[in-house]
Amino acid sequence: MDWSRRYQSIYLVLIIFPYLCIMYSYFFKSSSINNLTQIKQLSSSLKTTYTGRVLVIYVWTNTDVQSLGNLQFFIRYGVHPSQPADYYFILQQVNKKPVNESGLPKLPSNAHYIQHENECYDFGTVGWFLSQNII
Repeated sequence: MDWSRRYQSIYLVLIIFPYLCIMYSYFFKSSSINNLTQIKQLSSSLKTTYTGRVLVIYVWTNTDVQSLGNLQFFIRYGVHPSQPADYYFILQQVNKKPVNESGLPKLPSNAHYIQHENECYDFGTVGWFLSQNII
């Protein structure tokens, strides 16, 4: 049996163990505790703006045969003006052309359409929406 094959697992341990030690010391050093303390202090100093309302973000693109039907169904059965919720329907533009809102269902006062260029995926669009301070 070849000597290098026989001790292959020892070589792996000798290579991986120092790497793990370095990663552990990097992520779990004492400054992480200080950062955690700073985060707790910062979060306790922030004022809460809890209003008891729910935020619903629906990112919609008319690229599928069923997408319009799904949107209509959700608005018809899921959106009500009496609910303590704010609905934002982000309409992803295809080929930089604005979505014609006249062909979409009418929204109650607590729901809104927002046009957005489809330059990022759905989660990126949610991040864009939250960074705009619309709510």
